[in-house]
Amino acid sequence: MTRTCSLPSKQPSEQWIQEQSKIYGKGTNRELTDWQSAVNEAAYELSKEDQSLLHDRASLKFRAEAKARETYVFRKRSGSRSKREKDDCQQEVKRTKLNNTQRANTMTSLTSQLESVKNQIAMTQRYIANSSGLSNFEACSKAHRIEKTPSTKE
Repeated sequence: MTRTCSLPSKQPSEQWIQEQSKIYGKGTNRELTDWQSAVNEAAYELSKEDQSLLHDRASLKFRAEAKARETYVFRKRSGSRSKREKDDCQQEVKRTKLNNTQRANTMTSLTSQLESVKNQIAMTQRYIANSSGLSNFEACSKAHRIEKTPSTKE
């Protein structure tokens, strides 16, 4: 099987060679990556030298990628992808690590605060229960206000 050349009889224009030699983004308007642009540029340079490569696109792509590797500067990304994605948004602040004694002291402090809040709730509930049966409406309404807005100790 012989191939016939679809090139015009006169010398093809630079623009036509550039359009036909594209490896990436041919027929689309999307933005190309730096690597894809470098391969396309290398394919154009090779096609200007030897137009027969336009008929063998696999060979053109292979040679263009090899040529692009010689000049293209690959950027090395450092760090994990998860950290790079977090850099775009706000970096989360990690809690400080505690040793055993600090952890025990914190737990003791939190436990005592919890007991204090439980005692305040129990006292308020007893006060409400005692004042609900009173005929003194002022004391009763005061007790219900305390129930709605309990004071907390920080």
